[in-house]
Amino acid sequence: SVVAPLAAIAGPGSIVDKETYSVFGSPGFARRLQNSGTDTLIFSGVETDVCVYASVLDAVDAGYRVILAEDALGSGDMKAHAMVTEILVPRLSEQIEILSTEAILDLWRD
Repeated sequence: SVVAPLAAIAGPGSIVDKETYSVFGSPGFARRLQNSGTDTLIFSGVETDVCVYASVLDAVDAGYRVILAEDALGSGDMKAHAMVTEILVPRLSEQIEILSTEAILDLWRD
């Protein structure tokens, strides 16, 4: 579920409840992105090495520009988290960027 401050500002129909590791397994999610003209996805969340990474790989496969909010990711296993952010993601540097939330917000404002 979404924390209350974010739920309060989410637009109608913008919250997706997922039942699979990847958000792309949620019925209609990919179609919603296509219909909205979205070309970039920014990921934050917990279990960097499981759900976030599964979603990121599906996003890359679907052709989206992917940004990971480095300081808005976490995991119960910090070694696995580091493996994703320090080893696996850099191998896909053409498809995935890692930025701080501050840098993302600065780019968003420009």
